[in-house]
Amino acid sequence: MSTFPCPLCDVALEIGTTKKQKPYMICEPCGLQIFVRYQKGIDRLEELSGREVSLMDGFVVCKSCDVAVRKSLHSIQEPLFGKAGLYCPSCEELLLKAPPNWKEKRKG
Repeated sequence: MSTFPCPLCDVALEIGTTKKQKPYMICEPCGLQIFVRYQKGIDRLEELSGREVSLMDGFVVCKSCDVAVRKSLHSIQEPLFGKAGLYCPSCEELLLKAPPNWKEKRKG
């Protein structure tokens, strides 16, 4: 049976099938239920299921307040008195420093 990582806690969830033969997942620790209803989503789930790559790889989590921030060049902030990088929207702590050439990459 294939698995898919929980988007909240990253635990591998077994993919079940509903009566109508649609995939679903339940994360017991989080209480999260995921039902995939449309064919486009089912196709994406089949493509991603069983991969070793975590969904959380595209995020950085603030250790102070447990807020996840997507790693993106468009999310980089450059404060007046601080380093350029990804900041927590809750506590404004620097989570990840920006790469040296981030401005050129953002334009392209």
